[in-house]
Amino acid sequence: MLPDQQFAMFAPSATTTATAARRSTAIQSEMKKPEIEKRLFELRFTTMILNLTEFAAKIKADRQTRGPLVSSTGFTAEE
Repeated sequence: MLPDQQFAMFAPSATTTATAARRSTAIQSEMKKPEIEKRLFELRFTTMILNLTEFAAKIKADRQTRGPLVSSTGFTAEE
């Protein structure tokens, strides 16, 4: 991956906060396993494991900084 590429997990907007929190906790738990961390390091991945609040803030900040550039291309997301 390039330095500015990201991998994230998303869920449909109708997903309850409780379900999202359970899934987030499960994913974080897996990502912190030594064998997973080791393999990601071997692949030159730098992990940034964020909770739901931190991730929402990151997405908001990314939209503010990158949104105008994306909009200028005419790209639109599909539902």
